[in-house]
Amino acid sequence: MAGSDSKQGFDPLKAVLAVIFFVFCYAMLFFIGSAASQISNAVSGIPVVNLLLPIPPVWDPPGNPIGQISMMNLLLPALGFVIIFLGTDWLEKFFETKHAKTIVFPVVFIIFCLGAFFIANYWMAMESANLNHVALSQVIPDFWSYFWGSLRESAFYLFLLGGLLGWISKAIIDRIKL
Repeated sequence: MAGSDSKQGFDPLKAVLAVIFFVFCYAMLFFIGSAASQISNAVSGIPVVNLLLPIPPVWDPPGNPIGQISMMNLLLPALGFVIIFLGTDWLEKFFETKHAKTIVFPVVFIIFCLGAFFIANYWMAMESANLNHVALSQVIPDFWSYFWGSLRESAFYLFLLGGLLGWISKAIIDRIKL
C-alpha cells in the first residue's frame, strides 16, 4: 500500500529540475525575442526555424537600455509554461487518460490556441467592419495574412510557445528516473 503512493508524493529533485527547465525555457524565449531583429536575417533561410520566428521581444525596442518592458510579453510565456506543466497531471487525473503526456496533447493545444486566436481576430475584424458599415474585405483585405502576422506579433504567441516548452519539460522530467 505504501509503495503505491510513491508516484503521488512530492519529489524535491524533480521540483528543482522543473525550476531549472523553467528558467532555461524562459531565458531562451527572452533572448531569442530580444535578438529577433539581429538574428532574423541569419535564420531566414532555415525553413523550420523561420516558421517560429520572429518572437515578440519583451524589451521594446530591442537594444535600447531605456526601452519599455511589455508586461504581457514578460508574463504570458511564464503563465503558459506553468499552466501546461502543472495542468498535464490534472488533465490525466480528471479525464482518466494518459494522452496528456503523448504527442496528442501539444497538437490539440496548438489547435485550440489557434482556434481561439482566430475567433478573437475574426470577431474584432467583423466588429470593425460592422461599425464602419463596410465589408470585411475593406477592413482587412487578406485576413489570413493578417491573422498570421498578428499572431506572431502578439503576446499570445509567447503564451503558446511557453505552453509547448512547459509540455516538453514535463515530458522530459517524467521520463527521468531518479
